[in-house]
Amino acid sequence: MYAPRSAMSEEERAARRAYDRERYHLNLAQCREKAKRRYLRLREKRLEEHRNPTIDVYIRRLMSDAKRRAAEKGREYSLDFVWLAQQPNVCAVTGADFRLTPGVRDPRSPSIDRIDSTVGYTPANSRLVCNWYNLAKSNFDEQEMHALILAAAKNISSKPLA
Repeated sequence: MYAPRSAMSEEERAARRAYDRERYHLNLAQCREKAKRRYLRLREKRLEEHRNPTIDVYIRRLMSDAKRRAAEKGREYSLDFVWLAQQPNVCAVTGADFRLTPGVRDPRSPSIDRIDSTVGYTPANSRLVCNWYNLAKSNFDEQEMHALILAAAKNISSKPLA
């Protein structure tokens, strides 16, 4: 431990300043290297999450996109992570498990559906459904969509497979 600077001679103070400068630059280089390693590690983690997202990461991205679309159209957006935690990991309409295929928008990937398309993204008006259902529903209301699905199921079941 050094004595206080006021008790040092001029030579000792100069030596202390040189030592402090050397330590500062050495620590600065070490800190920069450590920060660079951390940045690269986290960057790789984010890229991996983007390439192979988990359901949670994928749905958070969907929520971010929905929030942007709501702002662009002047609609309400009040979904949060509490809402997300309450959602089952299956389609709210079909009960099918969600499936993620890296690099492809899978028909069974999750999608945020607004039950009433004229209202914004609110917890009471939103649910997680399969992507194919949300695309097919478009602007139909719930009754129209269910009638179409039942008609399609009836028609398909009456015909033999080719």
